[in-house]
Amino acid sequence: MPTLLGGTLLGFVLGDRWWWLFFFNTFLLYLILVPLPFTLLTAIITRQRLLWIGNGMVLVVAVVCYGPLLVPSTAAMPGSAAPLTAMSFNMLGSNRNTDAVVHVLRNSNADLIGIQELNPAAAEAIASDLTDVYPYQVLDPQTGVTGMGVISRYPLQVSDVGLTGRWVGTPQLVTMDFADQSVTILHVHATPTTGGGVANIEASVRVREQQAQLLVDFAAANPGPLLILTDFNTGDQSAAYRILAGTFRDVWREGGWGLGHTFPSVPATGSLPTLADPVDVDRIVGWLFRPSSGRCKVVD
Repeated sequence: MPTLLGGTLLGFVLGDRWWWLFFFNTFLLYLILVPLPFTLLTAIITRQRLLWIGNGMVLVVAVVCYGPLLVPSTAAMPGSAAPLTAMSFNMLGSNRNTDAVVHVLRNSNADLIGIQELNPAAAEAIASDLTDVYPYQVLDPQTGVTGMGVISRYPLQVSDVGLTGRWVGTPQLVTMDFADQSVTILHVHATPTTGGGVANIEASVRVREQQAQLLVDFAAANPGPLLILTDFNTGDQSAAYRILAGTFRDVWREGGWGLGHTFPSVPATGSLPTLADPVDVDRIVGWLFRPSSGRCKVVD
């Protein structure tokens, strides 16, 4: 418990300064939830005062960090505002189950979808099978993980403004005609942490922080309604997230309810393992890295 509390305090103050602190911040939710039932049971059985105090402090951390997500949103939409549902979907570049991908997209009921890791087979299926629901499509399929695509119920126009920086795939910038105004849609896929030693892990953390700052700078230089669809490959306790949250509004935190986990994709695509599968560590890490990545960020 002292380690958990100390690590949480360091994360608040220092962000992801060191690789181990990045991992601590990323897995904070699991570090809280997994041992909590056992430590509470131990406190009940042993009746040790220090255990009760420690459990109480851990619960305070949980409430501060995640409590607002567990309370239904009471934010009221202005009476004149038109609702827009947006979705960010990393379909996995190696996924060849195009029928399942089309099924997920069609049944999402989203007005606007940003698709990361769009491969040519999926793009072909989307273009042929979803034009009745999403007639406006800007697709940039690639073999591997660098494909990107935006599909919409509302008209889209590709912008000639670019976004600098190193990204997974080419960022997409389009404008959408919605509710009698033009909304800028920025679709990006941030650098993941894939291992490869301490230096590579820390380098990926710094790159994501730089990418977050690029989005903040873009918003400052381009005033007006802006919606960012992204797989940002980071959790909501990270320094990169805090950079974004200083300028953008997290749509899930404002309008959603629950932790907002979007993985695993089984059985919709059948391409990723569940935690019950006998998978290797890096695939489990890949699953756990992604919970927050499906959230949209919006700035007015």
